[in-house]
Amino acid sequence: MVAVLVIACPCALGLATPTSIMAGSGRAAEAGILFKQADTLELTQSLTTVVFDKTGTLTQGKPALTDFVVAENVDQSFIASVVSAIEAKSEHPLAQAIVNGLQQSDNPITDIENFQSLSGHGVVASTELAGKSSQIVIGTKKLMQDYQIEVGDWLAQQQSLEQQGKTAILIAVDQKVIGLLAVADTIRDTAKSAVSALKKTWAASHYVDWR
Repeated sequence: MVAVLVIACPCALGLATPTSIMAGSGRAAEAGILFKQADTLELTQSLTTVVFDKTGTLTQGKPALTDFVVAENVDQSFIASVVSAIEAKSEHPLAQAIVNGLQQSDNPITDIENFQSLSGHGVVASTELAGKSSQIVIGTKKLMQDYQIEVGDWLAQQQSLEQQGKTAILIAVDQKVIGLLAVADTIRDTAKSAVSALKKTWAASHYVDWR
């Protein structure tokens, strides 16, 4: 009996390691974590730092409208309809985020003309406002400069939003900036609690934004 036990023990030990690794890998997979090599899983016991890829890991991985501000004397609902109608003609991901985020009015704008999509800068179009054809310019400060539009006091708000990691987009009607939008890849609801849990356990956390 003793001889049999002595011979069997190495087998048990040999099976224990791969079994525990399989169990650990399986549990990690259930949590959305993939280990490509067994030794990587074993090294997690000595981790001191975790580095996350920001986009799509800590964030939702898709842009969303976060801010929409217009001048005090401007009908926000109406401008939302105008901007939405123009951006709907663009194929840019930020344009889709704007369309999805803007509140739709009961009277959507349909007569958009002279639409231009200027890569990396924004869009330009014309539509009828107050009984006359008006030019609408939606985009970057550079686009406003190209069309000789003064940004004025809106520059400070744009810079403030960009310092928060958002993409700020100016809105101009007939050579005058009347508002702005901001779009960002929003943080996942579970990101804060996950990072906090890691810090409490054993690891410092950092993120990388690949730009």
